[in-house]
Amino acid sequence: MFPEKQPAIQQMGINRIRLYADHQLLYNKETGSLDVNLGLWKTMENVKLLKSKGLEIQMCYLAVPYWPFPEGEARVNPKTYIQLAKDIYFLAKENKKNGDPVSVIEVLNEVNAWYAKTLAEYMDGYAIAAMMSICYDGHKGKYPGVGIKASGTSALMSIPGLAEAEPYIFYQMADWCKKNRGYNVDGTIDFPFDIYSFHLYSSLEGQRQGIPGGTPPEIGMFSYMKKINEVRKMLNKNLRVHIGEWGWDIHPESMLNAPAFGNYSAHQTCAMWSVRALLGMAENEINASSYYRIAQDYNYDDNNATIFSTMALLRVHNQNGIKQPNGSYTAFDIRRTLTGDYLKQLSEFYNKGYGFDGRVSTSPNVLRFRKGTSELYAIWESEKMTVTNRPQFTERTGTYMLNRSGKIRRFVDDSSGVMSSEKFSGGRVIYGSKPILIVIE
Repeated sequence: MFPEKQPAIQQMGINRIRLYADHQLLYNKETGSLDVNLGLWKTMENVKLLKSKGLEIQMCYLAVPYWPFPEGEARVNPKTYIQLAKDIYFLAKENKKNGDPVSVIEVLNEVNAWYAKTLAEYMDGYAIAAMMSICYDGHKGKYPGVGIKASGTSALMSIPGLAEAEPYIFYQMADWCKKNRGYNVDGTIDFPFDIYSFHLYSSLEGQRQGIPGGTPPEIGMFSYMKKINEVRKMLNKNLRVHIGEWGWDIHPESMLNAPAFGNYSAHQTCAMWSVRALLGMAENEINASSYYRIAQDYNYDDNNATIFSTMALLRVHNQNGIKQPNGSYTAFDIRRTLTGDYLKQLSEFYNKGYGFDGRVSTSPNVLRFRKGTSELYAIWESEKMTVTNRPQFTERTGTYMLNRSGKIRRFVDDSSGVMSSEKFSGGRVIYGSKPILIVIE
């Protein structure tokens, strides 16, 4: 969170950030209580600064010392999580006192970890619902003075970003809530949270000892987004849906890599897949998402195969900056990765009111967006995939007829953050893996 990073974040055109707030970074050993401005981190001060720059903040509270929680029947008893609910109340109260700079408070992270070392570290939907119930409103007021609603904050509350996208956890939570919380006046299930959040890394499940390697969003993301959206509308249409983590690595040996293929480098593949993922999120009514992760502060030459190590929108190209006479380090060389630059280019439209209007074609993919009387068409085709030891991809190209005149906007690789523009009089459009945007005024 050093100051030099913040202009680079703003210039990328993103409008929200998901921050981790570890218990040990907020816990004051001298007082035995939480402190939102403890030590070097000064969490609340930094959050207020980011908020003043126009960024929406989601704070994920995690790494609590009382994890894992007791097993057995205690897992579905809201009282089991009363200390966590007290922590959430404190954080929400401090947020309220400081002008509500945090827009979303997320309770823990990936508690349904399929990769957990022991069963004690895994929570199903029933346990998560019980935990959220006391953290939300003290289990409908049974435990007063705990949870986010008792604090008076305007912040919304999110479930832990789930470690997988299959909707069975959603159904489990719905089952627990129907029995223990009932229904709202509009007939919807009374869920004790505002946001359903899940993590969605597009792959052939290589991280679960399957075939390693990333896949295009149309293969590894779109169907999950569609399913969760359908379940949300069926169970409670008022809930928001966030994709709490997503992205691809650059290193070719990562289990989640975006590979080089054809004339595309790994950086280009990651960048165009990321744009396509965001277009798909708009189509499937995802309310917000957080690319994992903002900055890659080390190893900027991509020489690390460890998962998530080469997955970033920004990079610090001089590890320690330049040492100043007073001993501090400043003048950090922070640049957007190509993925960060493509997001910057897309933000010209996403931040200026264009909203998803409908799918025009499945092959090629043609999505229509509208802003007032203006239309925008996004056109691309997903790759042909063959699978050996890793997925292999071949670009599919063709022509699409659009009898409208306007401007063709193309993603560029020159780090400018601005798409190219050319006149379009209507007719055939040559498409491929990289989306083309056609703006009809």
